[in-house]
Amino acid sequence: MSFFHGPDFSELDSELAAIIEAKELKDKTANDFAESNGEKRQFLRAASELMSGVFLRPFSCIGVIYIIYELSGFEVVTAYAQTFFEKTGVQLDPSLAAIVSGSFRLLSSLLAPIVLLKAPKKPLFLICGTLSAVGMASGDNHSLSSEAGRRID
Repeated sequence: MSFFHGPDFSELDSELAAIIEAKELKDKTANDFAESNGEKRQFLRAASELMSGVFLRPFSCIGVIYIIYELSGFEVVTAYAQTFFEKTGVQLDPSLAAIVSGSFRLLSSLLAPIVLLKAPKKPLFLICGTLSAVGMASGDNHSLSSEAGRRID
C-alpha cells in the first residue's frame, strides 16, 4: 500500500485496519445472509415436501376417514348409550349394556393395530367401511320402524 500512496504517507496502519474491519463486516453480513437464506431454502424445501403427492395422498385418506368418523355421530351414541339401549328394548340392564358396548369398543381398539399389521389394507378398509355403513343403516332402520310402530298404536 505504501507503493500506491508514496513513502511519506503516515496513515498506513489506520487505513489497513479500516480495510480489515470492512472485510470482516462484509464477511459477517454475508454469513448472516447465507444463514437466513439457508433457513428460507430449508423452509421452502419443507413446504414443497408437504405439498408433494407422497405426503398429501396418505394424509388426504386419513382426513377423509376422520371426517367420516366425526360425521358418523359415534360420540353422540357413546354419550347417550344408556338412553339408546333403553329405547331399543335390549334384554340387558341399559347401564350394563353401555358398559358392554364400551368394553367391546376398547377391545376392538386394542386389536386394531395387530389386525392392521397382519391383514391387507384395501380389503380391510372396504370391509370395515361396509360394516360401518350396515351398522348405521340398521340403527336408522330400527329407529324409523319403532317410530312408525308408535304412530300406528
